[in-house]
Amino acid sequence: MVATLSLAAPLLYVDFLKLLVRLGANALNYDAATFGNLLKTIGCPIFVLGHASMCLKKPALELPDVCYMTACSVLSSAFAGAYMKTPLPESVFVSGVLFFGAYLPLRWRLLASKASPLIPTIAVGAAPILTLVGLTQMAIKYGLIKKVPEGPVSMPQMATLAGTLLGIANCIKLLQMIQQKAPRDNVFRGQVLKVVASITCFSGNTLGLGWHKSEAPSGSIMRIAAALVVRDSLQMGVGASSKASKDRKESLEVLHRDQSSSTVAPSSAATPTQTTPVGGPSPPPFTLEGEMWSVPDCILGDDCVPDLELENKKPLL
Repeated sequence: MVATLSLAAPLLYVDFLKLLVRLGANALNYDAATFGNLLKTIGCPIFVLGHASMCLKKPALELPDVCYMTACSVLSSAFAGAYMKTPLPESVFVSGVLFFGAYLPLRWRLLASKASPLIPTIAVGAAPILTLVGLTQMAIKYGLIKKVPEGPVSMPQMATLAGTLLGIANCIKLLQMIQQKAPRDNVFRGQVLKVVASITCFSGNTLGLGWHKSEAPSGSIMRIAAALVVRDSLQMGVGASSKASKDRKESLEVLHRDQSSSTVAPSSAATPTQTTPVGGPSPPPFTLEGEMWSVPDCILGDDCVPDLELENKKPLL
């Protein structure tokens, strides 16, 4: 199932990009590149909102916080310039430099505490890429070079790679918080906003690269396979939920029957007559000792197993 979804995910994402292109063309009369720049202009400020939400309860902002929010704000101006047909390569260069200050101190801190520096190590990879892209665009703008030097990738592809690294780091952090069952507080909501911003900016970059024009010969087969996997997963989830509910109901009924059959009411038992022999103390009263099961006063969930408590009956006088 996971393998099928992994194979079908690129095709499904291309369909999603085609949907965005139709939306931009019908609603705003934009082409794919212009609508992609609009998505980046809208999405990048969400990084600032998300990180600001995460810092609400901090007594003071640290250097990585200031550098991160400043870098995203400056990068937003670069995206807005591209949308307005007014490139601002200086903003790309400054944002790349600021991302060094946002992630390198975090990486050093985690290394010093013997913790995993995976997330800042991935994210800091965006800093040199954006710095290089900004320097190259500035050199072209001010006439130092005539065109972009030939290489294995283009400038838009390098910018997309930088955004992808930031998005991967944000998604890993969110998955870690979910796995650790972090409270749904301002930090969690801020991280969700950063993931939304990453997806929005990534979609804008891929529209500029023309990914929506991609086609695959076996695309229909993979889409059908993905749809079948999703359907089977939903059916399995519904079936497991109903079965668990039925099992809990049957267990409660069995426990109540056992409790009612093993319980002896004190009023129904005959009270033996006690006589006091002459010249001696009274014998100890007759008692009937037994055990009974009772269901704890809790709400039974999917992962809750009733704890059976052992209680003693009162002695019969």
